[in-house]
Amino acid sequence: MIFLKSTLPYNNGGREFYIVFQQFSCIIILKK
Repeated sequence: MIFLKSTLPYNNGGREFYIVFQQFSCIIILKK
């Protein structure tokens, strides 16, 4: 999480990947 957050200011690709990662994490939490 820390690494993904640190990439936000540098490129938009990191931001998009971070959003997808958050959504994926929420799906895992809901499934548990």
